[in-house]
Amino acid sequence: MSESGEAGGIRGRELTLQDLAVARVNTETISQFLQQQLLGYLATLGQILLPERLLGKYVGFKGEVAGADKALAELQASYQPFTGAPYSVPREFETEWLTEIGTRLEIYRWERPLSLGPRTITIASPARWILTYTAPYTIAQMPQALAQKENRRPAYIRQFIINALVIKQLIARNTGLQALFADLGYRISFETSPNLPNLPLVVLTSRLPSFRPADDLVATATALSGVSAFIELIDLDAVEEIVDPLKQQISNLLSKA
Repeated sequence: MSESGEAGGIRGRELTLQDLAVARVNTETISQFLQQQLLGYLATLGQILLPERLLGKYVGFKGEVAGADKALAELQASYQPFTGAPYSVPREFETEWLTEIGTRLEIYRWERPLSLGPRTITIASPARWILTYTAPYTIAQMPQALAQKENRRPAYIRQFIINALVIKQLIARNTGLQALFADLGYRISFETSPNLPNLPLVVLTSRLPSFRPADDLVATATALSGVSAFIELIDLDAVEEIVDPLKQQISNLLSKA
């Protein structure tokens, strides 16, 4: 089982470099399909995921939104832990910052570091994505910015944090949206990344499981490519085991009849 909690991989046999090459092509084809599918769903559901749905007038919305004041208070409270290291954003929360959130959604592949001897490899998932609003820093740029004592842009860091907190709060309040994504084949979870300590992120995970091959194969493949990054592989053996939620619900109903 991979560290990301996905199901096991190609069962009962070892992968060779030739196996890996074929699996990589298949994985990338499927991953691109899933990503485009997910982007299509998000474009359709974009109006539901607007920040104004949560914060109303505080993001420039003209109408009234029930619970906006409470949502703002919760957001301000969730922001406070990030005033310390490594984020070090301003202690005073300015509501004007909320108008900078924007409405465009971004998805990024879930990544985590893996130590292989003296090397650190970035492991990415082909079937898990982080969802947030577009910010001046991308999710790949944030860890680099946090590591810098000079040349960091505090306003960019602050905006990334606010964007992540707002979309997490919006989705957490909308349990119907979580159920809808589940029916579409994507589980919503709230997780933290080793690269961004304590920051809650919205993660969308496909029903298709992925796995990481043995460490020695990962080490060999990354050494040959010269790139310290590896994408997990889609477990094609598990495709036949995927349960359709509607089929399962109907079966459950009939079993009780």
